[in-house]
Amino acid sequence: MRRPTALLIAWLLAAGTPAWAATGIDAARAAAVAARQKVSVIRSRQNFLRAELDRVAQKIEALKTQQQGALITDPELDAQLRRSQELSGTLTETAQQLAQAESDLERENLALLQLLNAELASVRAQWDQAHDRAERAKVIERMRTLRDERDQVRAQLPAAKVPALGGARSDDPEELIEQADALRDSEDKVRQRMAALQARINELRDERELERRMNDFLGDESMFDDTDRRLRQTKAQELQKGSSGGLFGMPDSFEAAPNNPASQGPDFSNGTGAGSTESRSDVGPRGAADPRPPPINITSVVKGADARPQLGNADALLRLDPDTNDLEALQAQLQQLETLASDLDRKADDLERRARDAD
Repeated sequence: MRRPTALLIAWLLAAGTPAWAATGIDAARAAAVAARQKVSVIRSRQNFLRAELDRVAQKIEALKTQQQGALITDPELDAQLRRSQELSGTLTETAQQLAQAESDLERENLALLQLLNAELASVRAQWDQAHDRAERAKVIERMRTLRDERDQVRAQLPAAKVPALGGARSDDPEELIEQADALRDSEDKVRQRMAALQARINELRDERELERRMNDFLGDESMFDDTDRRLRQTKAQELQKGSSGGLFGMPDSFEAAPNNPASQGPDFSNGTGAGSTESRSDVGPRGAADPRPPPINITSVVKGADARPQLGNADALLRLDPDTNDLEALQAQLQQLETLASDLDRKADDLERRARDAD
């Protein structure tokens, strides 16, 4: 007696009716909503515990600052440390609960998604069987509602867990247009990624060009440094010779002035006027100062020749990370995305053409 009953129940479940399907979808919706609420509650508790732990950590730091140099530990500091350990343990448990709740929510959403797909297939069959225009309009509205709900459920699932949309299995213009729109959305996302990759590729190309130009510039600077160093040494030697040998073209009268009897002072050969003669050694004819210019400060000349803008550490400016700045890999990825975008565009055009032909 039990076996026929079990077979009857199994047959009813396998055959199904719109009422049974609606009941199954309603139960799946309720389970998904409950799982979503559970995740929200656990996540809120996790955020509260994190904020509380941060507050306790700040208080512990303040108490440690106050207790510096003290021989006896403050009981409040011990209490806050114990509170911090308790909060850390609670946060660990909450994280585990959240992971389990998110897994349950994912499972419920997948079950609901499968039921929505099955319901959509059933509604499409009803549309094929309907001959009245008003009835078909109601079926189309029902299909749109189910598709909107399915899209919302799909958005809550990870991309890896979402089943791929099947190809067009119907000639319904509404469905074909919606599938074409979905392909267009995917194409837009791919092209946005392509634009970001192209911008990064252009940036890397500019960086490499800047690196090449700066390396050339630094090489020229090194060559000019050697030339300037030799010129400065030659000029310094000439300046030293000029300061001691009349290089600046002084008149011959100044060189012969010591031999002119009229310009010489009294002879203090007895040694008593040595100090006076030394004090007047810088006086020229008729009491004028020595017209020869003082020696030029070679250090200042060198500093003037080196007054170039410093580039700093060129290696630090031009360093590129090969792991994240692989230009060839980015170009290959861009080419793959271009192929994918062209494929999506071709499929969307085909669906739009089929929708126009179905009208």
